[in-house]
Amino acid sequence: MPIVIQPEDADYLVRAMAQECADLQIPYAARVGMTAVVLNRMEDDRFPDTAAAVIAAWDLFDLCPPGEAPTPVYEREYRLCRDALHSAESGADPTGGALHFELLEPDVVHDSPFYTVVIDSVAFW
Repeated sequence: MPIVIQPEDADYLVRAMAQECADLQIPYAARVGMTAVVLNRMEDDRFPDTAAAVIAAWDLFDLCPPGEAPTPVYEREYRLCRDALHSAESGADPTGGALHFELLEPDVVHDSPFYTVVIDSVAFW
């Protein structure tokens, strides 16, 4: 059953992800994957059960330090990330259930046995 998060938790997740994705031109499918990782962690007993706690406890987004609220973001970024959240909440998971992701340096070959899926410049495992 797809997980649904509370509105304030969803807003925190969307703002954190939009802040992370700003200016990086991360494609929509990778955004859905990044959101799915948070939802996958929320469903896994080894991780907290709210998006804000997952982000804070595991320093998931580089630009959103633990304990700090995401800064305001551009409306376009917010909408893209909100749409990605809706897709992930509806069951879309291009990562195949991954619990981790890493933003990769563009134009660098990244070959890791840990990566199960790479979408553009985002690796998932």
